[in-house]
Amino acid sequence: MASVDSWPFGHLKPEHASESAWKIARADLSGYGASHLVRELKRYLLLRKVLDREITMQSVEIDEVWHRFILDTVRYRVFCEAVFGKYLDHTSAHFEEDSSLPGNYEVLFGEPLPMVWFKRRNQTEDVVDHNCA
Repeated sequence: MASVDSWPFGHLKPEHASESAWKIARADLSGYGASHLVRELKRYLLLRKVLDREITMQSVEIDEVWHRFILDTVRYRVFCEAVFGKYLDHTSAHFEEDSSLPGNYEVLFGEPLPMVWFKRRNQTEDVVDHNCA
């Protein structure tokens, strides 16, 4: 399978996906977390772009990488404008799990949703922001 850095994912929404996929793949997020978490954040953002809808952020670890990227406000704003044409809000909410995530992930990336997506906060923890979209 081609990596997220080289495959333009144009098969789902050719009019949007390919150019956006390249922008996401080229984004330098190396300072925001371990490489596999950055890869999964990029894949999450790509899924949102290709499916053209919000997808509940279901991984605490990937969400932490996203938070770090957002706090670099200038780079995050430039990235969002280039890829999404607007600032991509990080909405704090308590959404139900997105049951379509595993299937959509597998269709787009050709592999099952990695275990990092199943590492969620325990509901008994002091949670301020456990699901984001």
